Amino acid sequence: MASEKAPPAVSVVMPVKNGARTIEAAISSVLNQTFQSLELIICNDGSTDNTEELIRSFKDERIVLIANDSSQGEGPARDNAISNARGEWLAVIDADDVWMPQRLENLLEATGGEPVLIFDDLMECHDGPTGLVRWRRLRGNGAFGETHGRTIDVEVDSYLRAHRLLIKPLLPKQVVVQHRIEHGRSRFGADTRFFLQVIATGIKLRYLPEPLYLYRLTPGSMTSFSGRDEQMLAILEELRDHFVQQPSAYSAICYKILQVTRSQRYSELLRLLKARDFRRFRKEVIGAEWFWSEFAQRLVEDFRYRVHAFIHDGRRRLKQ
Repeated sequence: MASEKAPPAVSVVMPVKNGARTIEAAISSVLNQTFQSLELIICNDGSTDNTEELIRSFKDERIVLIANDSSQGEGPARDNAISNARGEWLAVIDADDVWMPQRLENLLEATGGEPVLIFDDLMECHDGPTGLVRWRRLRGNGAFGETHGRTIDVEVDSYLRAHRLLIKPLLPKQVVVQHRIEHGRSRFGADTRFFLQVIATGIKLRYLPEPLYLYRLTPGSMTSFSGRDEQMLAILEELRDHFVQQPSAYSAICYKILQVTRSQRYSELLRLLKARDFRRFRKEVIGAEWFWSEFAQRLVEDFRYRVHAFIHDGRRRLKQ
């Protein structure tokens, strides 16, 4: 348990369920930050492996371990951790990801002391046999119009129109407390729901174009589970009216809804193709000529992922 003393500047929240294989690296990456005024609040969401034992093996008073009586899901686990936070700032990390040592220091410096929601680039990494193997930056050069690696403020509509809404930001805790923002229980998209509610409050967005968060791509993460698009669509439609006072953002979230609707339609057509139901596929694809260009684009993307993963992780995969 953390000792009773002055609150830390940053509360880092980490939900975990059966994360024994990866959680030690995640914890170490937080504790070894160059910025040390932090607490790490870990919510053990009903783990049945030795996750808790590994957490307790760290003898660091900055770790606060709490537990749900039974598994509630990632969203409620995050909310439980946040409700115990004492810091001025909130940061999030998943139990299978890793931070670069200077991440918090750089993010805090880039806030300039302003109460902004600031996010960095994510480095997507393969889940290799000896640890994380870097693949590519999620956003890459020039995202949101940045040049020469400079930190920039991002318009809400620009963020909402981006291909991926995935962020792991640093933000003022007061915004969450004041507006009583929670994650909800969606299997997919609970974090997106949370951050969209934060953004809808009118907080300024800021982007630091440095890949300081190493994001683990586990096997299967490149393909969606059944219902993923449906859950994301429900979240976007639920929150659309939160942006009604921000016309450009409202227009952007409507555009994102159309994108997800099209992705949902793509998945339906792809299932017909995989099932070799060619007669129905030919009938359904009429009016969806975009399907083939989308199919080609995703095929190339998946091929690049699989080739890079095989090169760096092939031996382990062959043994499975």
